[in-house]
Amino acid sequence: MTSSLAAKTVDLLTNGRVTVHLVDDLGLVVADVEGTTVPHRVTLKDGRWACTCQAASFGRRCSHRVAVQLLVDHPCRPDAVTAVNS
Repeated sequence: MTSSLAAKTVDLLTNGRVTVHLVDDLGLVVADVEGTTVPHRVTLKDGRWACTCQAASFGRRCSHRVAVQLLVDHPCRPDAVTAVNS
């Protein structure tokens, strides 16, 4: 992860800009993240993470998704922690 992505992720978390609405036993996650200019929806469905932001639309890993991954108890969490620490 680039340092700017890590910094953005930390900013989202430390400023309380992530709201997790649903985490269920079937692997569904729904969260809203207050972006810089607009809110974004982050979801996990059928094993696939998605975000409504522009970076995600280009297939890039975004800070919104990483922030949600850090908050939920999901197998992806260790990868997200490693990404922020690198």
